[in-house]
Amino acid sequence: MTSVFSRDIFRIRVAGSEIRVGGCWVVFSLLLSFALSSMIFPYYYKGLHRDFYFWLGISGSVGFFLSVLIHELFHILGAKSLFLPVRTLKLHLLGGINLREQKKFSVPGEIFVAFCGPVGSFVMAFVFHQILILGKEVSFPAELMGLVDFLRVANLFLGIFHLLPAYPLDGGRIVRALVFRMTPNLSVITPVLCSLGAVFGLLLISGGVMLFSTGVPVGGIWWMISGFFLKEASGLSSQKYMTRKALEGQRVSRFMTPCPVSIAWYKSLAGFEREYLYKYHYRIFPVVDGSNRLMGELDSRDVMGVTQRERRSLKAKDLMRPVGKENSVREDSDIVKLLSLMESNGRSRMMVTDKEGRLAGVIVLKDLLRFFLVRL
Repeated sequence: MTSVFSRDIFRIRVAGSEIRVGGCWVVFSLLLSFALSSMIFPYYYKGLHRDFYFWLGISGSVGFFLSVLIHELFHILGAKSLFLPVRTLKLHLLGGINLREQKKFSVPGEIFVAFCGPVGSFVMAFVFHQILILGKEVSFPAELMGLVDFLRVANLFLGIFHLLPAYPLDGGRIVRALVFRMTPNLSVITPVLCSLGAVFGLLLISGGVMLFSTGVPVGGIWWMISGFFLKEASGLSSQKYMTRKALEGQRVSRFMTPCPVSIAWYKSLAGFEREYLYKYHYRIFPVVDGSNRLMGELDSRDVMGVTQRERRSLKAKDLMRPVGKENSVREDSDIVKLLSLMESNGRSRMMVTDKEGRLAGVIVLKDLLRFFLVRL
């Protein structure tokens, strides 16, 4: 089951790339808004009305989200300038994951794109610093000055934090690229830098606890949040890399479930509901013709979205999504490339065909996870 933390709450397209915002931002934004309005702004800017503190907290949370988004946008623009494709980016608390797809590891390209993010954060910090200077000259309101000052510090923090030499942070990517020149073996470099990231994360968490216990709650909270993010991101990157290494060279046919439940193209939606929907409890069903050639997929949610009258008159082919690269793969395809495709498309299930386009099976992410756990 997908948790609220990993589920995408919305998606936006920027510079031709899709950015997915995870559910963790909902919880984090609420916590950040609360911390800003009840602790940080009242501590540094005393005497304001409580309604001001509330709106400052909301504005600061939105501003921080936009700062992280701009950091990743600089990465995307840097990759685009080198003609590197950027299809999908998953935005987490302090940065993005699954940024760019490179068929061949390029040291100059990796260093340049990695540097672009911190540069973007430092540029924004400089902009907010200049706004502060202007605000002092023209006497901006204290609450506005507080918000601008927070965003200046936040962007400066993002730039410095991402330069830490820990993977998957930008500093870790830069170190990995530099070491790659001397030891061109990513299977050795990447796990070491992921472990270093976990160590840095634990150190930040420990430092945050010490700061919090010694009367510095604001700094302590920031350190702990940064540590948790880094530790989690390093662990996910390590797990992802180990999974791909374990599956390297394998074909889809080894992991697919053969002979899946399928729907004939002429089956009425009412018949589908009666004979399949409540019996198998799948969300996606392959649709085939008389020769078992794959025609598309039928989503049970689409079926439940039409009226009973329409279900009696419409057939499976009328509501199916046509077969294509985004929902099907050949059984002789490389499993690692399929993982990348499923990740970028946000799918956990793909239909599998043979050379003639006939339905051969389905492949589900949990089956791949089960294989990896057995290998461990």
